Amino acid sequence: LFRSFNVLDSYTIGHEESNTFNRTIYQHLIAYDEYKKKWVPILAKDFRRINPTTLEFDLRENVKFHNGNPFNADDVKYTADWATAPESKVVFKDRYTWIKQVEILNPYKIRIHSREPFSTDLGALAYRLRIYDKETHEPLQDKSDYGRIGIGTGPYKLISLDRNKGVVVEKFDEYFNGDGGYFRAPAKRVHGLFIPDRQTRIA
Repeated sequence: LFRSFNVLDSYTIGHEESNTFNRTIYQHLIAYDEYKKKWVPILAKDFRRINPTTLEFDLRENVKFHNGNPFNADDVKYTADWATAPESKVVFKDRYTWIKQVEILNPYKIRIHSREPFSTDLGALAYRLRIYDKETHEPLQDKSDYGRIGIGTGPYKLISLDRNKGVVVEKFDEYFNGDGGYFRAPAKRVHGLFIPDRQTRIA
């Protein structure tokens, strides 16, 4: 890896080096399959456009966070509400403020309402809105602490993060591999080491 970092949280830090791991720890409702050139469901199992400002999502019922907490609509609404709240210290906040409201229809069905028609709403959800565990994130006084424990739903879970020793992730055995498990963990354990010397990084 190049630059060191002490949190794995794209809402707090925008380093591409940390995002390499963020993408495998946290997940989105949908993704864009860049090979097949189509939108694919991730934490959502199906989705549809209701009108120009409303998207509806059926959420998966077999998903767990790395700490064992079940994933449901409350986590999606909480993450979006927190990311768009004026008092939240989120980098690149305009990536999220297009969201007007997340409406919960039942524990596994939501609607996302935009403030106005937004042509890249699917892209924003596929690349920006990573879903966090409400039960763990909400009580934190310093929200950036969440990036130090790294609880997501992805194929890898965070084992350790240290500015000197690097970052270690391991395959999450309870990842929903069956129906719609889009991403895979090709290695059981990955250890990323930081390169402190700038000339070495350039070389």
